[in-house]
Amino acid sequence: MEIPVDDPDAGFARIRNELVKLRKKLPTATVVADYTGGSKSMSVALAMAALATQAAIQLTTGCRPDLVKVEKGTERPVKVGFETVFAEFTLVRAAEAWNRFAYGDASVWLDRLYRDLTLSEEVSTPSQHLKRRVGQLANASMMFESWDRFDHHEAKYLFREHQLDQLPGLKAYGRALQLLTSENREPLILLDLWHNAQRRAARGRFDDALARLYRLVEWSAQYVLRTERGIETARFDPSILPQGKLRKQLEARFQEGNRTVRIGLVDSLLALRSLLPEHPLAASLTTRFAGEIPLQRLQQWIERRNRSILAHGFVPVDRELWAEAEGWMKAHWLSWLQGELRGKGQDLPQFPTSFPA
Repeated sequence: MEIPVDDPDAGFARIRNELVKLRKKLPTATVVADYTGGSKSMSVALAMAALATQAAIQLTTGCRPDLVKVEKGTERPVKVGFETVFAEFTLVRAAEAWNRFAYGDASVWLDRLYRDLTLSEEVSTPSQHLKRRVGQLANASMMFESWDRFDHHEAKYLFREHQLDQLPGLKAYGRALQLLTSENREPLILLDLWHNAQRRAARGRFDDALARLYRLVEWSAQYVLRTERGIETARFDPSILPQGKLRKQLEARFQEGNRTVRIGLVDSLLALRSLLPEHPLAASLTTRFAGEIPLQRLQQWIERRNRSILAHGFVPVDRELWAEAEGWMKAHWLSWLQGELRGKGQDLPQFPTSFPA
């Protein structure tokens, strides 16, 4: 391998590529970078300190008859660019951010890097390829960050504006965004919210994640009642229920002159069970599973959720409660949603945790 004498940035790129190849060829080997000491150690230390503090770096060069020294009288200072080095460090950080669904962090770092590369005096072909790659990843990061905030219209704009469908593996997200910004976005948006909850949990934000599961179950019941029977839970008429405990409890909440009530999550599920007992979601909630009724188990973790900081109490949600609630959703809710989506020919993969190839 030939390394340019007075271009440490290009030298870095070539050595780095060789090391990557070596890692792939010998994944379990210990790779050691060895060099002779003396002034080279001081040069390494100087370069690392300058990179760490973003100081300018220059080298003294000139006519060089050999690799020992520059010919006297021909010395001249030359500014050294380290675009590839800075880009490598930034891309590693951004890739780690994608791995933990932190697209906002990645977009900030990559956008700054893109601007730095644009302002750079270096116009070589490799730098142009690098700048294009960084720009694509910055735009993809911004798109996923917008989507993660449920701003589907902004995400769709960024997807189209920056032609992100050209990046491998992202076309499915473009199709999903088209549906998520249409009037017929249910039930795909339920799957979107499910994925969002899992991303929050993956980052240790269990209160946020559990709040999303609560909303998911509530929304699912509302969706089924509305699409199957035309019922709005914000204006629920208890008289459509058979005589019994639930109807009596809801009628007791009547305000003067108003024969409808607003019902929440649990009452919506009870109404669903009463009015549509054969519906797949209702059947899943009422069929005994592992020795218990799923609806009763649901009420137990909802009661614990109600004591959380984002509900009505002061106790943070821990990993154990999240795992219990997530397990419940997978066992008693997810299969219904997957069946609903298959019937409409819709799907949405979870967000990626690695850069497009």
